[in-house]
Amino acid sequence: MKKTFLKIAVLLSITSSSILLSVHELRTPLSLSSRLNPLSGYLHYRLKPVKEDKWNVDIWSGAYYRRADTGMGPKRNETCSLIQFPVTFGSDCGCCPRNCGCCNDECANTCLPSTCGTFWNSCGTCCYDEDACNRKKVPLSELFFGKSSFRGEEAFAEGILLNRPSGAPGLSFAMLRPRFDYNERGVVLGVHVEKKRPDSKWRFSWNVTLPIKSIEVEQNWACGLERSEDSLQSVVVNKHDNVDGADVQKIYGYRLDFLSALQDPAGNPLVVYDDGTDVTTIAGQDVTEQAAANNKHVYAFRRNDGQLNPEDLTLENGAADTSTIDLEADGSGGVDDDRLRIQAATNYRDGLGRDRNAQAKLFIIPNSDGAGNLRPEAAAIQDVVDFILDGLDLSGNGSATSFFGRRGICFCAHEHFVGVGDLETQSAIGYDINDHSYIEGVVGFKYPTGRKNTDPCRIYFVPPGNNGHWEFRVGANGGWRSKKWFGIYADASYSHVFEGTEKRAAAFRGATVKNIGPCVNAKVRWGYFLGHVDMTIFHPINQNMGFSLGYELYHKRRDRIRFCTCDQSFRVEDLLGDRMPLDSCVLEHNTNILTHKIRGQVFHRWNYFELYGGASRVVGGWNGMRETEAHIGCAINF
Repeated sequence: MKKTFLKIAVLLSITSSSILLSVHELRTPLSLSSRLNPLSGYLHYRLKPVKEDKWNVDIWSGAYYRRADTGMGPKRNETCSLIQFPVTFGSDCGCCPRNCGCCNDECANTCLPSTCGTFWNSCGTCCYDEDACNRKKVPLSELFFGKSSFRGEEAFAEGILLNRPSGAPGLSFAMLRPRFDYNERGVVLGVHVEKKRPDSKWRFSWNVTLPIKSIEVEQNWACGLERSEDSLQSVVVNKHDNVDGADVQKIYGYRLDFLSALQDPAGNPLVVYDDGTDVTTIAGQDVTEQAAANNKHVYAFRRNDGQLNPEDLTLENGAADTSTIDLEADGSGGVDDDRLRIQAATNYRDGLGRDRNAQAKLFIIPNSDGAGNLRPEAAAIQDVVDFILDGLDLSGNGSATSFFGRRGICFCAHEHFVGVGDLETQSAIGYDINDHSYIEGVVGFKYPTGRKNTDPCRIYFVPPGNNGHWEFRVGANGGWRSKKWFGIYADASYSHVFEGTEKRAAAFRGATVKNIGPCVNAKVRWGYFLGHVDMTIFHPINQNMGFSLGYELYHKRRDRIRFCTCDQSFRVEDLLGDRMPLDSCVLEHNTNILTHKIRGQVFHRWNYFELYGGASRVVGGWNGMRETEAHIGCAINF
């Protein structure tokens, strides 16, 4: 029987294996092996041995499946703060959070004082959305990248490409929206050995577990990440209409974030924002209000949803334009369908020029000359933009996905990898207080036997274990049961994952998304708390069968990351080939995890053989995946 069981366990481990994936640790511990000093993969109160002996040996194996298609957003007070960073590198001063208590586009542009140096504190969006603020469901892409929808340029320094030609305008205006599911199957193999001292209440035990995992990330949008054609229709609106009651002419509306992403034929930025001492130009044309002549070549038309219907395109006589609402330096001013005046001597460069969200709410629309023609300056802008568009391939090399793809980063990738996880061992010393209760102290080690991630360009790769890190665990557990039908078990432990070197995607100062970038070495460490309370109901007649209900609390601390570079200024080449400063706080942001898990299991033991099966569900928390897990297992006692 023993040989037969071992053959079955090995067969299960082979047939259940399949493939894997690389970000920070997002998963909760497996239910089959998360308890301290597991006699087997069961959750119920420990059963008395069939035969009291000096030595007891349990061999067990369990198969499981878990999946997640959504995650949980950050804590409210953390969701409403984007990370800040110290300008001075090399000091262990951590991150300075932006103080913000809102869930809209307003934020308190302040930063806590620090002895580490000056902190950048430019104002941005407080929260991704209300769902994130309330820790509701968010796409898994928010856990992987920091945002569920983002522009490609947000992975670069400052989160924006200013005066840096990329050859891919889609980086600056097209939204990437990765949507995928996480699926994991596997087998956990375990051995538990226990020795009881004769005529004593003390006992000693040792156990070892080894998971074999098949992890898969599947895209659930047929690679519809960046619809360039749809994006172009949204940012360039054309209409043929009468101008001043005269000839039919083509008029246009260009969304400002799109124009700001373009370069003119000479390679210069198409839009040059006023720094407060001059004027704002588009294609070399002054587009500010000409107060002396009361002429306006163009105006900014507000559409807060970023969409403009061609029927809303209207021309005004530039010489008779009486609009009085000013476009403020930060892009504010007016309400939907208002025509705004672009002012001279206004510092748009450091406000509107750095805010793609504000730019995306404005369309540049020409005025007429009052004689049946577009104003010459407006017509010149249209001619230059048309020339650029004729040579632009927004569905090919000009798109964000193509730009990243040429650098080995594929948002459409389907990851699938099979391998062993990390080997874990635990040693325990227990004391039987009486026939109905006991306590144990446990120490354990986890050995990095699972595969490491060596290519951070594989953005969906999640290692099967701790990604090459050693782990130490210490904790205690205990239990009490009545004579017949009820038992309760509880444990608490803390694990420290030792610092080790990983291959990570470089995170640049001011970037607002993470895990997208060139490869760089980084020292990483973290720790976590794990606690369980499990209640067992035994059959009143047959004490070897029943069911368990339990709760698990998992709290992972924020990752501590130090980049390893030979450059004392902590600069590396980004995906455009420019050397830019790194910031580990971008990677550390929202890597702290809290989950509340409810779990249950049924079991039945026949003499020396036990069979059990159960399920679990993450029901609350933050920064973690909403996992659903099911498992079945068996154990043999010798």
